[in-house]
Amino acid sequence: MGFFQGDETFIMHFFEWLPVAIFYYILPVLIVIKWLQFIRLSSIAKNYSIPLLSSQTVFQETVSFIVPARNEEFTIEKCLRSIMQSGYPVNQIIVVDDQSIDKTSEIVKSLQKEDVRIELVTVENLPGGWTGKNYAQFIGALKSKSEWLIFIDSDVVISLNAVNTILVFTHEKGIDFLSISPFQICEKYYEKLLQPEIFNLLNYLYPFNKINTAHSKSIAANGSFMIIKRRHYFDSGGHESVKQSILEDVAFAKKVHEKGYRVSLVHGEPIVASRMYRSFLQLWRGWSKNLYLIIKESKKNFLNILLQYVFMYLYPLIYYIIFRKLYISLLYYVIFAVLQCIMRIKNKHYFHYHIFYPFYGFIIIVLMINSYIQLSIFKRAQWKQRIYYSVKN
Repeated sequence: MGFFQGDETFIMHFFEWLPVAIFYYILPVLIVIKWLQFIRLSSIAKNYSIPLLSSQTVFQETVSFIVPARNEEFTIEKCLRSIMQSGYPVNQIIVVDDQSIDKTSEIVKSLQKEDVRIELVTVENLPGGWTGKNYAQFIGALKSKSEWLIFIDSDVVISLNAVNTILVFTHEKGIDFLSISPFQICEKYYEKLLQPEIFNLLNYLYPFNKINTAHSKSIAANGSFMIIKRRHYFDSGGHESVKQSILEDVAFAKKVHEKGYRVSLVHGEPIVASRMYRSFLQLWRGWSKNLYLIIKESKKNFLNILLQYVFMYLYPLIYYIIFRKLYISLLYYVIFAVLQCIMRIKNKHYFHYHIFYPFYGFIIIVLMINSYIQLSIFKRAQWKQRIYYSVKN
């Protein structure tokens, strides 16, 4: 009988100390491993970029740029001028004004006087069942007359010789549909805090090495910059096939892949750059409308990702709340801050902000939860003075 009592005592002590052992020893090791994985994937992403060619050899294929624009008075001129000065004989620069109420159309009209290739198309009414951007891109594609279509957001700028470089790359690699994730230009402090971390999450959800593997089932795209042959675009159904989708870039990439075309995603530095959001409210609404869908489409469990971020960014605080050991909590904070610094240095993204990682990590966690509530529970998304209900992807 005494033997069994001792056995029971051991089991009781084991289960009492198991949670402590997990928090003391196992979780910190797992978190470090996860940070190292993020660092590794960030390094891999840099390997999937297109080196800018200095060659002046120009391909003979015709190219049409399609620029959907809704209230883009602060960005449209820089975008169009970068296309005008790209060094490639672009056939058309089609700007589709999606019912802007600012000076977007006036700016485009003034640039038309400088470059006859610029065409302004105005959307008078948005048909039911469409999102604004999808409809604008589809209308622009219908107006195009070139072999290649390049869809570019109005907050994106391209470097000199970028178009020729991209065409050379697609030909050499045999790529039918290429999207480019722009290098992120961050000016305000909240951009420098949040944008690098969100793109690190995207690198984790959609690793570049898996996306660009032949016959890969992991399909992703970045709608900021996409290039595809016109016939492949319409053969895949165009944006009409994903007209209700909020995450239209990934949805359309899957349509293209289903048709047997090769899909690729690369990093934009040094040829494509973007400043996505000009205010914190824009940033909040922009990521709220698609962050949950981005996680969902990656086939990773949303709750799993959320918990990973809670422990990766908030573990030192959680540890202190539970065990009240300040020095050990600070030690974990320093270790994770160093790892965060390494990742930011590798990404060339404002490494001195790494000391604030629990703060911006907390904001991203709240952003994930808000995106889930908006898209999964209320099934609606708000963007650019429009609310889309019954959100699909």
